[in-house]
Amino acid sequence: MEDFFENGAVALHIVGQNGAILRANRAELDLLGYHADEYIGRNIADFHADGEVIADILSRLTRGETLSRYPARLRARDGTIRHVEITSSGQFHNGEFVNTRCFTLDVTDLKRTRDEVRRKDDLIRQVLDALPAGVFMTDRAGVITYLNRAARDLAAKEPVIGVDAFDAVFHLFTLEGRRMPLEQRPIYRVLAENRPVWGKEVLVQRLDGSLVPVMPYPTPIRDESGALTGAVNMFVDMSERRRAEEMIRVAVEAAPNGMLLVDETGRMSLVNRAAEQLFGYDRGELDGERIEKLLPARFRAAHAGYHEAYVNAPAVREMGVGRDLFALRKDGTEVPVEIGLSPVSTSRGLMVLAVIVDISQRQRAAERERLLLREMHHRSSNLFAVIDVIVARTVTGDQPVDQARETLQARLRSLARAHQKLAQASWGNFGLHEIIESELTAFACQIEVEGPQASVGPMQVRDLSLALHELTTNATKYGALSVPQGRIRISWSVEDAERRLVRFRWEERNGPAVVAPTRLGFGGLLLRSLFAEARPDFSPEGLSYEVLLAVQDDQAAGTPGDRPV
Repeated sequence: MEDFFENGAVALHIVGQNGAILRANRAELDLLGYHADEYIGRNIADFHADGEVIADILSRLTRGETLSRYPARLRARDGTIRHVEITSSGQFHNGEFVNTRCFTLDVTDLKRTRDEVRRKDDLIRQVLDALPAGVFMTDRAGVITYLNRAARDLAAKEPVIGVDAFDAVFHLFTLEGRRMPLEQRPIYRVLAENRPVWGKEVLVQRLDGSLVPVMPYPTPIRDESGALTGAVNMFVDMSERRRAEEMIRVAVEAAPNGMLLVDETGRMSLVNRAAEQLFGYDRGELDGERIEKLLPARFRAAHAGYHEAYVNAPAVREMGVGRDLFALRKDGTEVPVEIGLSPVSTSRGLMVLAVIVDISQRQRAAERERLLLREMHHRSSNLFAVIDVIVARTVTGDQPVDQARETLQARLRSLARAHQKLAQASWGNFGLHEIIESELTAFACQIEVEGPQASVGPMQVRDLSLALHELTTNATKYGALSVPQGRIRISWSVEDAERRLVRFRWEERNGPAVVAPTRLGFGGLLLRSLFAEARPDFSPEGLSYEVLLAVQDDQAAGTPGDRPV
């Protein structure tokens, strides 16, 4: 027994009635680093780091209690603290306490490991609680073993950890608002099939009854052998994404240009209002249809190859890059377009966002601009011809030089005012009388004007002014204005009151005999481009010209500062 006490692997010591250490074995001395004469004979309280602990130990032992793995801290000879667990009982003789028998187990390393694990567990819990996503764990039977703060916010009831199953705490609904059966719930399938089940968005019902869109990510938890022990699930709140998607949807819907979202197979899944208006289809008629439906037949075969090449090497393609493009409307008409392409990564895979712009008006405007540039050069030449006629008609030698100079200056100023009003016409409506005055003031003595009060809009102001200028220039060169006795009658009358149409007439008389031209010159081309339905009448008595004009409401005629007609 002596050998067993002294050489045992477990630290042993005996403490007497007064707390003095009566005996200690080698393992006890090695544990604390003391020599026998430094340890034996001293009070056991001298070696405990916590006085209240040793007082409690001795009190319990003297009362006859048995201690099992009682935690304590002992002070070693080098000043370090050793964490120990004490198992002890008292020896009594005739009911009187004699001494203790104490086994001391060093758990310092175990305590340090436990503390580290506890610290890491606490850190993990802090991290999980700080996550904006709801996280909860279950055991193999589906009973909740942990949930973070965000998960509690998504619970339909206050959960009881270790008691409530997940289906009692979290109520799931489909996106259509139907209660989701237990067997269809993602975490149920994880526990049943021992595999992750991701990618199915659902609605979770809060305690207040509100429904929140979430994306669950349930994953199995396995032990070292791979056996299923439970599951962990994370609910990612999709509300912000839904709001962002709604903002994008509203922006796409309000966009002035047509937008289509096309999948990798070339089928349309999104059509905005502008695209409906452009193509003449309701969006329901295009949903799921192939994009080739909106292409003229002659382009469809080649487009399939273009689409496949783009999907294999997706990149942003800017407007106007590439070949001339045409789209096909529902009524069978074609429209020139520009198309911009952007690849979009989605949960459904690669999608292509096509932005489609109708450029038919732009092309017409460009053609009109080219025509007007040519007219500007042509008009400059004609202007000098008109000035030449004004000078020739004014300086005839039958009046004094001063008087001739004043007459010439007045006519030139009138011509300048006419051009100034023509420039102003682009800012508002003008009366027909004003337009005629702008172009023909210099020849007022040879012009007769008759017609009711009427105004035309800026586009027609420009077109009619150009036409009048061309007719005037032609008349000064070859027609009624080329001779003193020549006369021009300009008149208009109501053609269609409901549609506000008037018939506008130009009639030349007493001029040189008219000979119809053998070819259409630039002036004729300009007149035809401005009023395609009008045709000149080259009667020998004099040229006549008729067009239909759409007039404005008399109350709306003119702009601030305009003279009433």
